[in-house]
Parts: sequence; structure tokens; C-alpha cells
Amino acid sequence: MKKQMRKPPLVSGSKKRSDFIKDIGVHAIISRWRRIADRIFSDYGKAYRSAGIDFEPRWFTIFYLLHQTRSPLAIMEIAAILRVTHPAVIQTVESMIRNRLARSVADVADRRSRRIALTDKGRRLAAALEPLWTDFERAWDEVADEIGMDMLTFFDRLEAALDRKGMAERILAVRSARLHFPGVSQRPQRRRIPRKKK
Repeated sequence: MKKQMRKPPLVSGSKKRSDFIKDIGVHAIISRWRRIADRIFSDYGKAYRSAGIDFEPRWFTIFYLLHQTRSPLAIMEIAAILRVTHPAVIQTVESMIRNRLARSVADVADRRSRRIALTDKGRRLAAALEPLWTDFERAWDEVADEIGMDMLTFFDRLEAALDRKGMAERILAVRSARLHFPGVSQRPQRRRIPRKKK
């Protein structure tokens, strides 16, 4: 079975170092995900600019949520729906407001509260983005065919597994078993994600 961690080769003289984050396996898996996410965000930005559209990838989830709901939402509502932090929503919303894609409106039920809605500019931009978002979907279909894995299925299964038992609980359980039963391998057999059906 393929080991989860490999020692990176040493560098001597002018020899180039291999991909350290990739070489150390699951111990750097979060760093690797972030690196991949940064790479995709950068490519998304290039795609928007190539299409002549001034849109930042980090706006997408909140922008799309407001586009789909077509009604003002409170910051806390947005955070709850997207399952992200309140400060993260505020930071993105403020950026969208500065770019006149969103606006803050008074809550009819509570004048002290504010809700966020797309501006006319934001709604026009959403209409212009729809065809490009379809292109994004088709590009991901191409990736799925190329790697033999549907990424949405992978993430659905990963999130479901972590909902059943978080990583902290899993790590502590493995550690406990190691301490109580030294010498016994606790590594489960890994299953492959099936190919995406045509």
C-alpha cells in the first residue's frame, strides 16, 4: 500500500528541490488544498478578465446567493447559509459595496438592522456572468473526465465523513488505539472514488 508520507529528497549543489508540500503527504494536505485553491482563484480571475468582466472570484458565493434569492439578506443570514464566519461575510460585502455591486438597505422589521442586496449594476453583471459560469461548469466536467473523479462527489463524501466524525476525534481515536495496542496497524483500506457517469 502506498505510504501516506514520503521523505523529500535532500538538495545538494545546484540540484532543484522536489515539491516539498506534495512529498510530505497528508501532513501538508491543508497547505496543498490552499495552494490549489489559490491557483484556481487566480485562473478564475484570468477567465473573468479575458471575458472583459470586472469581477473578483472571492465575491462569487455571496454575489450568487444574493442573485438567487433576489431579496435583501442580513449579514448573519448570509453567514448561516454559507456556513462561513460573520467577519468573512462583512469583509466580502464591504468590497462588493465599494465596487457598487451591492448595497446596504434598512430592515423593514427592525430599522436598526441592515440587509444586503445587489444594486442595479450587480444585477446587470449577474446576467452577463451567467454564460461564463456555464463555461466554468463545462471546464470542471473536462477536469472530472481527465482525472476520472467527480470533484463535487468527492467533496460531498468528504464533508459527510467529517460531519460523522471530525478529524480531531479521528486522530484522538487512532492515538488511543496506538497507545493501547502498540504494533497493531490502525490504517483502514482506502476506497477509490468512482468515475463520473456520462
